[in-house]
Amino acid sequence: MSSSHEVQVLFHSEFWDQRYAKAAAADGDDNNKPTHEWYQDFEKLEPFFAKHLLGPRKAGDGPRILRLGSGDSVN
Repeated sequence: MSSSHEVQVLFHSEFWDQRYAKAAAADGDDNNKPTHEWYQDFEKLEPFFAKHLLGPRKAGDGPRILRLGSGDSVN
């Protein structure tokens, strides 16, 4: 993706909805390889965040870092 328009479409959820739907349907199609990542809305992820990132912490605890990763959806 190199043009400004191509990059701007990445900001819209519709692009990603179509992308993941296409990847889910790919099953064996070499032109449409499935992605190796996940896509969830916040409501589904909130319990995980609450348990692992937002809970109470002791003063001596080390930092918690959420690594968002870099999936293969824009390759």
